[in-house]
Amino acid sequence: MWAGGKLQVRNTVEYRLTGARAVCLERITDVNVKGTAEDKKVFVTIERRIAPQRPQPNVMDALSKSASVPPEDTRVRLLRDQECLVVETRILVFLQAESKMVSANATEMPAKILRPLHEPAFSHTLVPSAALLFRFSALTFNAHRIHLDRQYCLESEGHRNLLVHGPLSLLLMLDVLRHYIYLRFPWKFVMEIEYRNLAPLYADEAMRVCVRQNGKDRWDVWIEGRDGGYAVKGLARTVDMLSSRSIYGETVPSIV
Repeated sequence: MWAGGKLQVRNTVEYRLTGARAVCLERITDVNVKGTAEDKKVFVTIERRIAPQRPQPNVMDALSKSASVPPEDTRVRLLRDQECLVVETRILVFLQAESKMVSANATEMPAKILRPLHEPAFSHTLVPSAALLFRFSALTFNAHRIHLDRQYCLESEGHRNLLVHGPLSLLLMLDVLRHYIYLRFPWKFVMEIEYRNLAPLYADEAMRVCVRQNGKDRWDVWIEGRDGGYAVKGLARTVDMLSSRSIYGETVPSIV
């Protein structure tokens, strides 16, 4: 399961969507085992560091190297914070397999609902379809059946329908937040967002993406499931930019 994570923009000077090549260094930074022998959970923290690709001294030599293994000097450069454009942390949870009987019973158990204490300043409601989940799976090379096979979700995982991707939930929160900020505070730029996935979101069920300012340059962002409780809860941070259009482009970002 995708338990949560954090996304940080470290360098806004070079942060431009120009189509230039970039490199990514991915590594496991922590593994933590929790729970009892009967209910063991393994939490794995993955860090992804992204930076612009620097020109190679010899083009033919660069083309002959494997594209999946960056040169050693690139690895060292990516470990320096000042060189990175984006640093992403992902927290994944691995659970023990359950029997089909246990999974089937799980779909009938009432879910615990944690409701937000405040109303949002802005919200957007959408219903993710099976087609949307299929396209996002293809886009991210994610072939997990929990996003594609409803029968598998019911019989093997204890879910009532296809599960919405954790990264898709993050993208939806960022898109709604960016849209709201751009229309009202066009000089601000989202620098950081930290989030936790608290409850599953399903295909063909309404989800409400919410935004609320919580102090100077702090924004509460969350997604409510069909019952109105927290499904995803996040906190974002913004900074003032001299010209936000150099980051966002000339048109207002649209909501998915």
